Order: sequence, then structure tokens, then C-alpha cells
Amino acid sequence: MRVFQSRAGWTGAMLALGTLLGLALPAAGAEGTGTALGVNPQAQAERAADVLILTVGANLFIGDRIVTGDVGEVQIEFSEGTRLVVGPNSAMVLEDYLIRNDDTPGKFAINALSGTFRFVTGNAPKDRYVITTPTATMGVRGTAFDFFVEALRTSVLSYHGAVVLCAKGQECVTLQSRCQIGQVQRAGSEVLGVGRDARGIDSEFFREAFRYSTSQRSLKSKFRISNAASCSRRFVGSTVAQSQSPVVGVVPPPGGPPPVDPPPGGPPPKPDPGPKPPKEKGPHGHPNHDHPKHPSEPHPHEGGGPGKPDKTDGPGKPEKTGKPDKVKKNK
Repeated sequence: MRVFQSRAGWTGAMLALGTLLGLALPAAGAEGTGTALGVNPQAQAERAADVLILTVGANLFIGDRIVTGDVGEVQIEFSEGTRLVVGPNSAMVLEDYLIRNDDTPGKFAINALSGTFRFVTGNAPKDRYVITTPTATMGVRGTAFDFFVEALRTSVLSYHGAVVLCAKGQECVTLQSRCQIGQVQRAGSEVLGVGRDARGIDSEFFREAFRYSTSQRSLKSKFRISNAASCSRRFVGSTVAQSQSPVVGVVPPPGGPPPVDPPPGGPPPKPDPGPKPPKEKGPHGHPNHDHPKHPSEPHPHEGGGPGKPDKTDGPGKPEKTGKPDKVKKNK
């Protein structure tokens, strides 16, 4: 695949090939299998020996090879409702379509060679869709998903429906949960998980591979998926360590984040009262039960006993008479 390193290089190449346009293209007004509804610069369709610079409304046909530059993008809607986005620095070939030029039935077959893509199935039977990459074959069942194609692996992010991932000559796995990630390499295919369970995928790779989950701003409304952003937040939120900084990817220092100050205007923290002082014991070997109103007078204990004051008689009772006290003689 030819790679254009800059806009100037792309423009020069297109001008050099401009004289070829129209020589072997389908006749004007011919009905294509798909239509480019959204096109960013640096997108072309290679058709036989010719190159067509894609614009909005351009028809696409079986055998077309679509190539984009570093800022290129094509949003394609096919006649039975399938929608396909070809992202920047990507290449694919439309190998077959459901209805061929001779009216014989075919399959919706694309060969994704490299780059990033979004695929949403249309109204055809699900077994009529086939997507191939250098490492994988994918079948779909009422599905919307993004996928990223490299020379040695294919990565898939599922939004809804099911995607069957098969490594060539190996067993297949199925993605059937929202925001689930799978990967196919030459050695086999596997389900990596969702969020923190997605093994071997960090946030940097996620943003590169599944760019339309991170941002759908460049896409027309019919090419957007309502829950795509939630998959992005779910993945990044579970793989990047949380900190007080709002910037994704900032990891707090060892030992955890610093303590958070209380918000201004809130109640001040209560002072630490410290350890409670031990209770003083009274003259009888147990805690002193001082009366709160008369702290200097000991509280009487019922039952008397040595060292205790005598009980006072109740009101209205006569005083008890006893023997007169002996007068002690002075020695």
C-alpha cells in the first residue's frame, strides 16, 4: 500500500494521476453498491488502473480499493443499509456484494488490509456478511463494532450483537457483550475482556485502535453509536489509576493520594480530647460518688459501717435518748 506522509505528497500524487480519471470508470449515472456520504480529504478509490478522488456522493463498486491518508476518512452507506467507516491511514477492498452486476446473489465481503474501521450491519441475512483481515475472518450477527487491523493482529470492540472472530486455521471465539474486546493473531483468537479485564490493552492503544469510541465528532449522525462513549469511559476509568488530578493517565505517588482538605466554610474538625483521667477513689476503696451540688461533702452510703457518718433520723421522729457520755478525766 502506498503511504502518503504529508498533504503535499498526497496532492502531488493525485494531480499526477488525475489524467487517468474517467478512462475506465463506470458510465455516469451507473448505480453502485455503496455511496460515500461523508468524506474528509485524502481519500481515494482505486479502480483497475485508475484512481478516483472521493467526494461526497461518489458511488463505490465491487473491486474498488479504498485508501485514506493521515487525515482521510470515508463514511459509506450501502444499498441494503450497511454502514462502514474507513478511518485515517487505512485501506480496504470491496470484494463482493449481495447483489452483483449480473443480478446473481453474492455476499457482503470486504478485505480490510490495514487501519481503523467501524461496521454496522444492514438488512441482509447475517450469514451473508464476511470481513477478512491479514490475520482474521469475522462473521457478524446484527452487529455494530469497531476494529483495528495491523499486520500481525486484529483488535475488535463490540457495541451490540455478536462478532465471531476466527484466526485462520484456528478455533473461533465470539464477542457478545457490550464493550467487550477481542483480538486475533496468527496463533489464535481470544476474548480479552471488558475494562479492567481486557488483558494486554492500555489506554494509549485503546485510543489509537478504537478512535471512534473516544470521539465521534467527525461522523454523521447515522454512523454514530449511542453507547460508544460509555465503552470508552468504562475502559479508561478502569485501567488508569484514579487520582485527584482530572487529567487521565496521571498516577498518584506511592503510598496513595494526599489527604483531601475539608471544603471551605465547613465545620472545623473536633479536637482530640485525649485519654480520660482515672476516677479518684473515695475513702472506702471505691470511686467517690460525690454529690454534684455539694462536692465537698461525701454522699452518704446506706447501711452505715465503720468510718461512715450515722444515719439521720427522718423528720417528725423523736430523738433517741441514750446513756450519757462518760467524761474523760484529764490525765
